[in-house]
Amino acid sequence: MDFLDISDDELFMLYLEENEDAKDILFNRLKRVINFNIKEFQYAFLIKGIDRSEIFSEALYALTEALNNYRQGMQTSICSFANICIKRRFYRYYKSIKAVDVINDNNYLTDGKDLINNLLINEMIIEIKELLSKQESEVFDLIKDDYSYKEIAKILGKSQKQIDNTIQRIRKKMNKSAYISKDNVIFSCLFD
Repeated sequence: MDFLDISDDELFMLYLEENEDAKDILFNRLKRVINFNIKEFQYAFLIKGIDRSEIFSEALYALTEALNNYRQGMQTSICSFANICIKRRFYRYYKSIKAVDVINDNNYLTDGKDLINNLLINEMIIEIKELLSKQESEVFDLIKDDYSYKEIAKILGKSQKQIDNTIQRIRKKMNKSAYISKDNVIFSCLFD
């Protein structure tokens, strides 16, 4: 069987049927996701003295979790889901390692947490905003910048009720998204 023209989701179905060739090809496709994430987080892990083999092991663990937890019919592809699982695993792993103070290129002290947090937050914001309409995106940006409902309503020339409804739609989209879990501390605090 020629697997090169098969979609990732079809490969995943064959993976579930324990087709060894499909497993190898799916793994090779997902290996690109692993390498992309390792490259993205490499500097942050370097700050903590974590070598590439450890990072790769964590990525493989996350990939296994992704393959075990992915279900057909999710609103995302297996590659996207694996990407999310790897990022989350890296974030948890990074947080579990004691921060080490380092001097960055600008010659001031940082603990590395800010770097990883900013990378993750920016990635999540980009992915959330892809789900939102123009109005929802505007409201999301203002919430992110600590504006109150009242201030947002005034800025956008809308009623507070319209802003509240927009925020409810944003919450629903975030909760349905594979990118953001309901217990995500970073984004749940935006809507408290």
